[in-house]
Amino acid sequence: MKKYKSEFIPEFKKNYLSPVYWSTWFLLGMIAGISMFPPLFRDPVLAKIGRWAGRLSKKARRRATINLSLCFPEKSDTEREIIVDKMFATALQS
Repeated sequence: MKKYKSEFIPEFKKNYLSPVYWSTWFLLGMIAGISMFPPLFRDPVLAKIGRWAGRLSKKARRRATINLSLCFPEKSDTEREIIVDKMFATALQS
């Protein structure tokens, strides 16, 4: 018999309702609400949020830029920046 369980069974804890997590619940609610809009309205809104998040998350942007510079050394820096912006713009739409 195994000593440890290999599966993860998530449990909801009352602590998740404390004010510390209110911003997380708010963001999840916003994303769930936006997902119910028609794609013609939803996709441009999510693209703007994704670009904004891409500008704020310096580490993720740096990783993406480094990966692109290693994969596509022939592309210029501006072309790589355009690819990174498009990546962040479409990340929330998936």
